[in-house]
Amino acid sequence: MKGRWIVAAAAAVALLAGLGLRPVVAQETPPDSFAFRLFGGADDPARLAQVEVNRYRVFLLSPYMRRIAAAVKRTRPDALVYVYKDASSTRRDLSRPASEWCNADGGTIGRDWGVDYCDTAANHPEWFLTVKGNRFEYAGYRAHWHTDVGAAGYKERWTANVLAELRASTVIDGIFVDNQLTKIGAYTPGSVPPDQYADDQAGQAAYQQFIDHAGQALGAAGYGVMANMADARLFPGLWDRYSRHQSAGFDEFWTTFGGTESAPDNLPAYEPSGWQVQLAEVDANARLGKLGVFSAQTSGGRCVECARYGYASFLLADDGTQAFMESNVDAVVGDWVATREMYDWALGAPTGVRTQPQPNLHQRTFAQGLVLVNADPSVARRVTLPMAYLDESGHRVTEVDIPARRGRILRTP
Repeated sequence: MKGRWIVAAAAAVALLAGLGLRPVVAQETPPDSFAFRLFGGADDPARLAQVEVNRYRVFLLSPYMRRIAAAVKRTRPDALVYVYKDASSTRRDLSRPASEWCNADGGTIGRDWGVDYCDTAANHPEWFLTVKGNRFEYAGYRAHWHTDVGAAGYKERWTANVLAELRASTVIDGIFVDNQLTKIGAYTPGSVPPDQYADDQAGQAAYQQFIDHAGQALGAAGYGVMANMADARLFPGLWDRYSRHQSAGFDEFWTTFGGTESAPDNLPAYEPSGWQVQLAEVDANARLGKLGVFSAQTSGGRCVECARYGYASFLLADDGTQAFMESNVDAVVGDWVATREMYDWALGAPTGVRTQPQPNLHQRTFAQGLVLVNADPSVARRVTLPMAYLDESGHRVTEVDIPARRGRILRTP
């Protein structure tokens, strides 16, 4: 890990210190500022043979993958391993006979959920979320029964079960909490509000209490908590509110939603919930000393323009302590870091913070490079460069045209 470079003025540093915050410092983006996700499949360390483990600092794994987690730690002892737990479902494991849906361990050890289905059905039916009085499965996900994170006793039982599971392992650093929902109807039939919550704001208050409790309890026990707060950008201030007792944060749909090369679905800048709000998530995590994992959807690695837009956006904001990931919704993530040349480009230390030389055009200079993002929804930009650079194809350029919602990563010759 390289040293840090201070980019804030002394007066700004003093101001932040007075507020109890550490100043954002610019650190050279190391070659391992990446996260890798492996959900589902066998707990077989041989699966890591196809992954350049040393390139990744953060691993998100299924909770039963103890052998894979141990192999990661042997290869890279400083890696952070987070295991999956869903915040708001309990499940029947349809891969097992009904007699094995509920185990003596409470049915949650090594599973994706935090409260046992059979115990909930028999003893805590009030923990199920309902629509018109009926419990329901996540829309699109069979046997994922939606639970109410705000129900009395739920967050306490969920947290106690998760803590017991963490304490049974020596290779897990924390929990990846999926479905820290921002939209209360995300999985309801017809996306209508459930009986328990009139609107998104009411649902967010319940999820706030849930993640605050889990974050404080697990953090006090020495474990990290990283919640998937997808779509937090749509609600001003929600990312910060949900994050306050977490040690980390995750945005599953960060700056791009995937697409094709000719039509990448890249998020433009628009107030108050566009691209610039997601850059502010990175800023907030860096300022508060929290890890963030920011996941650009690239349609299974096929959308290079999506990957470039996401990574260029990440480089504009990263202070060297955050992590970037390519993703493909629920599918297994590939080792695209090993196959995309741009992740090996040595741009060196940033020489300043990001600036905005034209409307919706953002740039940041590095010792050996220049990163540009045109987040405008429709207007292309032409940029005259301060010196000659190599473009992504290795051509020497002194001027570049950047279509709307595209990024460019340039290197010094």
